[in-house]
Amino acid sequence: MTVDKAKNYDIVIVGAGLVGTSVIAGLQNAGFRIAVLETHLPSIIDPDYEDSRPISLAYGSERCLSAWGLWSSLSSSALPIERLHVSEQGRLGRVVFSASDYALPALGYVVPFSSLQRHLYQCAASQEHVDFIGIEKIVALHCDSSGARVEYIASGKKELINANLLIAADGAQSHCRSLLNIPTEKKASDEVAFIATLTFAKPHEAMAYQRFTTKGSLALLPLFDRQKMRLVWTMSSRLHEKISSWTEDSLLQEIVEAFGGRLKELKSIERDAVFPLQTIIAKQTVQPSMVLLGNAAHTIYPVAAQGFNLGLQDAAVLVQLLRRAKEQGQSIGAMDVLQRYVERRESNQQIVMRWTERVAQVFHWRVPVFDHLRGLALLGLDMVPSLKENFARNFLHV
Repeated sequence: MTVDKAKNYDIVIVGAGLVGTSVIAGLQNAGFRIAVLETHLPSIIDPDYEDSRPISLAYGSERCLSAWGLWSSLSSSALPIERLHVSEQGRLGRVVFSASDYALPALGYVVPFSSLQRHLYQCAASQEHVDFIGIEKIVALHCDSSGARVEYIASGKKELINANLLIAADGAQSHCRSLLNIPTEKKASDEVAFIATLTFAKPHEAMAYQRFTTKGSLALLPLFDRQKMRLVWTMSSRLHEKISSWTEDSLLQEIVEAFGGRLKELKSIERDAVFPLQTIIAKQTVQPSMVLLGNAAHTIYPVAAQGFNLGLQDAAVLVQLLRRAKEQGQSIGAMDVLQRYVERRESNQQIVMRWTERVAQVFHWRVPVFDHLRGLALLGLDMVPSLKENFARNFLHV
């Protein structure tokens, strides 16, 4: 198959999901010529596409979107999270984070997936020098100090793009990462995430919950419909097999007991999805003229809803450095530019990734001494303001 004449861009982004389009939003009016390659472009550009999955945005993520001019139109579909309650079943220790404690309007916001995706796509597509290209697959990548070369199939033809920088934002099973032979640290798990929508007789109070139990961790996210909340229950695959045959009443009773009576007047549950959990961390996130972003760089457990927030903060820092490099006449694919990105983000990435992994592990250890220590740790965190604030700011991304 012959290759058509190469197209030249400053940046080629593989993946038009939330993180990939966030980069474009951050680079608006910076003068970059950008190509976006996506295998699922029709669903992304369809204005009638609806996906009501809630995305939890940390306050720092809202600040990024505001700085890029997106929040004013997105805020009408965003529900503020005013408080977060973290506790363990059967233990006195608990932590309550409140937006007012940090002089913030909210700890974060819940927005529908399709609403966020639509706003990001529309912002990106409205820019003069951005081209979205629907492709069948990437067939070859080459990145070195002279730039990035991307070969792909589109409409049955092999095409070629040359760019100063490749941004691979193509998800947890990143094909770009594989083509570049970047090793990963994978931690397979026997756990799954059970996703459901709960309906209550009375409105919720804009409070989110993270509850650790002997049967896994349960997170509750308030939804825009104030009588509904989203449940993300991380559980063993064996437990999931067991509850699959339970009646709705039995499942509701189990959830009520798990939260120790905090859930009042729970009426019904709608089972939405189940997916296996694993941690995938790329051992290298930059090469000359290439950077991995989002789940392609780090796929983590759904504890405290950190996945997209971490990717968005990565994108925000990368955007700053690319703008600065252009202003200073530097090559945006140069390793000194990309290494500064690594240095700026490495600390926060490690804190978030280690915490989500260790929390998932520690709350599964059923040893009496650890049971008491966990309760004391939560109690201590709530009683030491400076420790609590430092902890919160890492996860609020402020």
